[in-house]
Amino acid sequence: GMARERDEAESAKETDPGKKSMSAGITIAVVGGLLATGFSFANAVGRPALHAASLAQGNAEWVTALAVMFPIFLSGGVIMAGYFGWQLSSKKMWPKFKTPAFGKNFVLILIMAFFHYAASAVFAYAAFRLGAVGNTVGYAIFNTSCVVTAIVSGIIVGEWKNATGQARKHLYTGLASMVVGILIISYGNSMAVA
Repeated sequence: GMARERDEAESAKETDPGKKSMSAGITIAVVGGLLATGFSFANAVGRPALHAASLAQGNAEWVTALAVMFPIFLSGGVIMAGYFGWQLSSKKMWPKFKTPAFGKNFVLILIMAFFHYAASAVFAYAAFRLGAVGNTVGYAIFNTSCVVTAIVSGIIVGEWKNATGQARKHLYTGLASMVVGILIISYGNSMAVA
């Protein structure tokens, strides 16, 4: 990302001096990524009790994934709604929602939210099916899949079209490192289980 930003600046595609730097974005992503592991932790801690309660009600095992994700998403949603409400109010951005594209954007947001929740529920079920290694290996696979999807989407829409070969090399090296990391975690966990 930083290499791509440098390439774009050199080719005069980006000349806005007030634009926030890629390093600030990376810092936010790293801190957010560290905090996001709470998602897997909540699944690990909450799943056993919710799984037992769900089965006691006569539900199928896959329903547990939905039962676990509901309180996680609800609690996270309350915090995020408060934060974004505060940001929109402090920056007086509420009027920006009055746009002819609001309806279309709202529908697209709902579709995205549905797929995000569905992916998270699939992660919760997969973590359960993987057993003892589910919350480590499963979460690593889940996160890597999310990153790969985002990067491939960025490549498809042309986000990397002005990047040099060196910047792309960094991108592909990072992706390969994530995949190798998953393999190492998987192997290590399989040794611990055996």
